[in-house]
Amino acid sequence: MRDNRGRDLRSLRYVEHFLAWALRTSVACSPHCRMLQREFVHAFGPEPSAGVGAFYDWLIALSKGRRKLELGRPGLIELTRDEEALLALLASAQSGEAVRFGAQARWVMGMEPHEGLSEPPRLCRRLIGLSYAANSKVSRAA
Repeated sequence: MRDNRGRDLRSLRYVEHFLAWALRTSVACSPHCRMLQREFVHAFGPEPSAGVGAFYDWLIALSKGRRKLELGRPGLIELTRDEEALLALLASAQSGEAVRFGAQARWVMGMEPHEGLSEPPRLCRRLIGLSYAANSKVSRAA
């Protein structure tokens, strides 16, 4: 018998965990949910508008695909296969692996991806990294 459960969310790095949680919560709830907004501030810093914009640009681009993506409900510990594929897609975009990104995007979206699909994940990662570095410096100084 094959195990259909994906990776445990608790084993993910912060960025992966945040993006999977934000994706699930954004789809299941309103983007204006207070808890979601609070977590965006935690991830992107006190002025999260650029990060929030990049994240939602990416969601909108993905929603134009032909494949219906299976997302776990908020609170589910295991990732779905599609969530695993989305995290792999993000990693390829962030590392600049164009060929791998293109192949993964075609599978995830069920069609040829548009030109700017890799930009929002790169911006999200950069902004989260900047916020994390700033928060690390503050906590080390304390």
